[in-house]
Amino acid sequence: MRTIGNLERSRARWPHRDTLHRLADALDLHDVSRAEFLAAAGRRLGFDGGNDGPDGTGSPEVPGAVAAAAGPAAQALPPPGGDVASVPRELPAGARHFTGRDAELRFLTAVLEESEGRTGGTVVISAIGGMAGVGKTAVALHWAHEQAGRFPDGQLYANLRGFDPTGTPLPVATVVRSFLEALGVPLARIPADVHAQLGLYRSMLVGKRMLIVLDNARDVGQVRPLIPGSAGCMVLVTSRSLLTELIALDGAASLTVGLLAMEEARELLARRLGDARTAREQAAADRVIGLCARLPLALNIAAAQALTRPAMRLSQLADELADARRRLDVLSAGPGSADVRAVFSWSYRRLSAPSARLFRLLGLHPGPDLSLPAAAGLAGLGYDETRRALDEMTSAHVVTEHAPGRYLLHDLLRTYAAEQARSHESEDEQHAAMSRMLDHYLYTAYAAAMLFAVHSEPVRLPQSFTKTSGERLADYASAAAWCKADEAVLTAAVTCAAKAGFAAHAWQLAWCIEAFPDWWRRWQDLAATGVIVLGAVERAADLTGQAHVHRLVGKALTTGGRHQEARGHLQRAVALLDRLRDRLSQADTELTLAHVLCELDEPAEALARSTHALGVYQAVGHQAGQARALNSVGWEHLLLGRYEQGLALCERSLELARQADDPSMRWLQAATLDSIGYALHHLGRRNLAVARYRQALRAADGDTAVKAVVLDHLGDSYAADGDLADALRFWDQALRIFEEAHHPAAEQIRAKISETSGYAWRASATR
Repeated sequence: MRTIGNLERSRARWPHRDTLHRLADALDLHDVSRAEFLAAAGRRLGFDGGNDGPDGTGSPEVPGAVAAAAGPAAQALPPPGGDVASVPRELPAGARHFTGRDAELRFLTAVLEESEGRTGGTVVISAIGGMAGVGKTAVALHWAHEQAGRFPDGQLYANLRGFDPTGTPLPVATVVRSFLEALGVPLARIPADVHAQLGLYRSMLVGKRMLIVLDNARDVGQVRPLIPGSAGCMVLVTSRSLLTELIALDGAASLTVGLLAMEEARELLARRLGDARTAREQAAADRVIGLCARLPLALNIAAAQALTRPAMRLSQLADELADARRRLDVLSAGPGSADVRAVFSWSYRRLSAPSARLFRLLGLHPGPDLSLPAAAGLAGLGYDETRRALDEMTSAHVVTEHAPGRYLLHDLLRTYAAEQARSHESEDEQHAAMSRMLDHYLYTAYAAAMLFAVHSEPVRLPQSFTKTSGERLADYASAAAWCKADEAVLTAAVTCAAKAGFAAHAWQLAWCIEAFPDWWRRWQDLAATGVIVLGAVERAADLTGQAHVHRLVGKALTTGGRHQEARGHLQRAVALLDRLRDRLSQADTELTLAHVLCELDEPAEALARSTHALGVYQAVGHQAGQARALNSVGWEHLLLGRYEQGLALCERSLELARQADDPSMRWLQAATLDSIGYALHHLGRRNLAVARYRQALRAADGDTAVKAVVLDHLGDSYAADGDLADALRFWDQALRIFEEAHHPAAEQIRAKISETSGYAWRASATR
């Protein structure tokens, strides 16, 4: 290993030594990272051999991942002859004031070196355990940055959120997809099935030497699928749980990270506050260390508070920590988030009364983040009051404004806030806050759904929901923007409402989400969420809710190709709506059921359902419903080979849809133009069919579901006319959309592309 001494002796032979060494000094690099940074810089400036490099020993290959570990400047230097995009460098920054942990770092190095000394062998796994806030992640990342040079193929990192306060660990499917993207796999080439994704991930790691850091794991089930299948890689796992099964069955080396030693804790405070300040009040500094139980997170937070008040004596800091008498037992006892409560309470007590109250109520929010209006709804305050409270909390670093107007609460702080809410807010007050929050999301989502106008008959919101008005959405565009920003929050809110006993909020929010643009991309989430909501409405004996949730689940399942399951849910929904005498909702559901029946190759039964729905819409003069039903009836005639009859019905549908002159009806115009193009194609009028398909693409605009179908059909028309190049181009566009949504149509289009590509190649070869 090169040393700093080697580097210093070489300065005279290297023309840019002063500039680069000053930059290395500014980056505060340790010896290894400094050496690798200077070596990479030498190669970048053309010192490729001999003794002209900054280390005086030439320029042996140094992975770009090592330079990345040295900091932003080094990261800008790509590895020689390597592809920057294909070498992931995902390690987050390590702790700047990392202190001690020599024994733990030596242990991890010994585990790695022992594996390097073996022939053959298996993947190396180290399970790093310990209590919350003790510094498991800090140890893992510090060691990972130090040893990055031993993993030339890069580093992958994932926070598995195993102990997230929402109770929602990161799914393996999400992690492996992220890793595949980091490894350079194009989105369109990532398999839809998670097992196939894991297989591809393991295949890509064969023969590579990579470090995989799996942080904050809940259990072995989150970890084991992500372990590579061949030797050469190392996996670091951190968890609050003792992963006994991983140790027993997978041969993981176990490392428990304990509290800082007294001398290490003193060094940490001295680094943060300065030697002079701690030396003047060593006894007080020791008191602070004792009150923080030598817990690194607590010590760092306490030091930060002292730094923001430089005139304050450390004895005052110790006294303030000691004043939290009712929380001291929590500070020094119990695993998990309880170990940092006293430190959080110190920051919390500095908040004004309005900010402290809002902080407590934020613990009731499902996350992952929230907007200013949502926070105002939760607290029952005006925007100005809420903004002032959020600004104060942002300044106190108890919340983060991670995007303009959107606020994020760290997971441990969210847990602490929820506990404070239970301690200081009565059950009635907590219930009222939850109700206000869900009202906010429901009313805003409802307003958006009305602008999208997908449903024929809006649900009726109970009078008890009228305490809040939600956000004002001026038009279709503003509604679409709001839905995109709050998509994840709304899904979490539906589940939160269902589990907290707000069954009506839960199913009506789900009803609204179904109307959002591109909802079909989230069919898996909607199906899973719908099952949870179905349990809530059944417990509440809410027949209306049951009907709408069965319809929602059925619609989601048919989007995912699970047609038989969808059929059962939709038939149940039709029966319940018939019992409730909700004719318009029943007609909507029958159109969805007709689509399922078409997919199950039962167009005659589908035609009967659509015809019945059309009669309902005609009886009440519902123009949009008639347009939808006419397109459905026309499509079923097309599937039965009645092309002229189907074309006439679809043209009537298009006329009604255009008369509406409503942006929300654009998707229906696009869908109907697609049906017309399909009819013309089968009537042999392919030029006109292509023209209608192109009109449909323009009308589809942001509706990717309709767009993908039109692109597929457009490719069919070009292929029928022998224009295979254009056919492949349109099919490829459709395939990308369907693959991104994990839609079953992707496989059918992929087969067409494969067959047509082979035919085109054979044809060109015989010319």
